[in-house]
Amino acid sequence: MKHLQHWKVILASSLLATSLPWGFGQAAAAEKVVTSHDYKLTITYDDKTLEPAIAKYTLAFKRSYWLMAKAYSPQIAPNEVFIRFVKNSKYPIAYTVGNTIYINPDWAKKNQHDEGMLVHELFHVVDAYPNQTTAPSWVKEGLADYARSRYHIKKPGTMLKIHQKIQQNQYSEQLFKEYTGKTVDQLWAEYKKNPGSVEALNWVFKNNKARYNGEQGAGKWVTYFDFNYVPGSQNYLRVRNMSKTQGTVTFQVFNKKTGKAVRTYSVVLKANEVKRYDPLSKALKEPPKGNYTLRVKIPKGMKIDFELNYGNQTY
Repeated sequence: MKHLQHWKVILASSLLATSLPWGFGQAAAAEKVVTSHDYKLTITYDDKTLEPAIAKYTLAFKRSYWLMAKAYSPQIAPNEVFIRFVKNSKYPIAYTVGNTIYINPDWAKKNQHDEGMLVHELFHVVDAYPNQTTAPSWVKEGLADYARSRYHIKKPGTMLKIHQKIQQNQYSEQLFKEYTGKTVDQLWAEYKKNPGSVEALNWVFKNNKARYNGEQGAGKWVTYFDFNYVPGSQNYLRVRNMSKTQGTVTFQVFNKKTGKAVRTYSVVLKANEVKRYDPLSKALKEPPKGNYTLRVKIPKGMKIDFELNYGNQTY
C-alpha cells in the first residue's frame, strides 16, 4: 500500500532510530544485501525467524525489480531499495514510503511464501507517481496488483499505457475507453461474469511463457505443449483453482529425447487458491538444456488457470 508521511515525522523517526544504540531495548540488527543488474536491496532485521521469508524476498527482488524498473520507469526507478520490519496498526501487512518497504514481521513469519506481496510493494517503489496525482487509489493499487501477477511481461499493453499517464499526471477514466474501446463500467461488468480469467484467452508469448485459462479437468493426463529449456533461466509454475471445491492437480515435465519424466509435482488447491512452484529450479538440480513436454492431470469436474514460465529472462 502506497503511504506518504509528513517529512517531519520521517525525520524525527530517523533521528530517534539513529540516536538509540543497538542493544538498548532491542537485539542487534542484521543486514541482508543482494544485487540484481544495476539495483540493490538491503534488508534490515533483528529476528532470525524472519530469515525464511527474507530468502523468498531476495529471490523475488532479483527476479522482478529490474524487469519492472525497465518496463515501467526506465531512468526513474530508484537504484536502491530497503526493507524494514515494523508493526503498524493502520497497515497490518505492508506499506511503502519512497524506496523503503515496511513489512509487519508477524505477517512475514506466518506467510513466508507470499512473494507476491513484496512484488506489489516493489511496484510502488517503481511507479514514480506524482504526490498529487488525480488517479484514484483503486487504479494505483490495481496496477500494483497487475504488476504482481505479470511483472515480467515484455509488452503489458493497456496497463503500461495507463501507468505512464499517471506518471505524467494525465489520468482520467476516459483512458480505458480510449485504449480498450470500453468504459470502466463495461469492463467491470465483463470481469464479474468471469472473475478468474483476467487474460480472457490462452496464449503463448515469444518470451517462452505459456498460460491456459479455464482448463476443465477430465481426470486423465493431457499434453499441453513442448518447450526448449535453458538452464539458469527464470522459471516457475503457477496454478489457480477456479472451482468451489478442493482438488489435487499434477504436473509432469518429460524429456522428449529419453521419454522419461524429470519432474512430477502435485499441488492441493483449496477453492480459488493460487500456488506457485519452481519445477526446474537450481535448488532441485535443474535438468540439462533440451526439449521437454508439459503434461497436466486435472481432477474431473475441476477448473483451473495455470502458466509455465520456462526461461524468458535470466536472473
